[in-house]
Order: sequence, then C-alpha cells, then structure tokens
Amino acid sequence: MDRNFLTRRSEAALYETDPVTGRQNHPPPRPGTLSAKYVITPLFLALIILEITDLVITVDSIPAVFAITPDPFLVFISNIFALLGLRALYFCPAALIAKFLFLKPVLIFILAFVRVKLLLLVSPPCFFNCGLTSVEWKSVTIDPSISLMVVLVTLVGASVLIAVIPNIKTE
Repeated sequence: MDRNFLTRRSEAALYETDPVTGRQNHPPPRPGTLSAKYVITPLFLALIILEITDLVITVDSIPAVFAITPDPFLVFISNIFALLGLRALYFCPAALIAKFLFLKPVLIFILAFVRVKLLLLVSPPCFFNCGLTSVEWKSVTIDPSISLMVVLVTLVGASVLIAVIPNIKTE
C-alpha cells in the first residue's frame, strides 16, 4: 500500500507470483520507466473525502451557533475551531457512545430548542398595545445567556442521570 499522496507513474504493473507463498507481488518499476507525471493515490482521495465531510458537518452547525449568539465573528471562530478539532477529538465520543444512554433525547431537545429560537427570530414581531395612544412593536428574542444555560443544564442533567442510573439497558 502506497503511503504517499502523490506518486510518479510507471509502466504497466507487472505481477510476479511468489513460488513459496503463492501470492502475487508487484516488483518495483525497472530503472528508466518512471515518467515525470505525478498521479494521486487512493490515500489522497480518502483525505479529500474526510475533509469534505468535516466541512459539511461544520457548516451544518452554523445555525446552532447563531442560536447562542448573533455575533458573526464568534460564529466564524467557533466553526473554524470546530473544523480544526472535529476529527482530532472523534475518538472520545466514539469510544464512549455506549455509555451515553440519554444522548438521543438530549440532542432532540437541544435541536428543538435551537429551532424554536431561530423561528422566533425570523417570525414577525409581536404587537403590544402599551396604552391608548402608544403602540410598540417588539420582536421575540431569547437572550443568548439563557440559551447557553438551557444547553448546559440539559447536558449536565443528562450526565447526572447517566452517573445516577448506570445500569439501564438500551435497545
């Protein structure tokens, strides 16, 4: 298996059968048969697919970050850090996924909360009559600190439930 992203192209592959093991071997190319053209290897294609997947997941999280804060700079920075650390920290939840019994309900609740918050931001403003002559238009917004507290309380609550009820079997 070639561990390089690029390799030089050679003449057509010649396979030899090993008389002892019966396996087919690919000997190195003969001297003078390598061309100046470089070609990509399957390892490079795998890297491209991984990076595209990381990018799609990071872009998908932009509405969730906008639910916490409307500041575009924070949204940009948080997604850059998510893109940089996504694959590096993948092994942590992958190893512990069986222990997170309440992961699906918690994620459903958090995503539903974020969707409601985003829908309230784009909905038409509510009409409040504040007296006989004054009319005030106010849009419905949820404070970012309240949003952050809802998310944190939900995650901490699920973690406490996992610690308190460790022997629940899931289907």
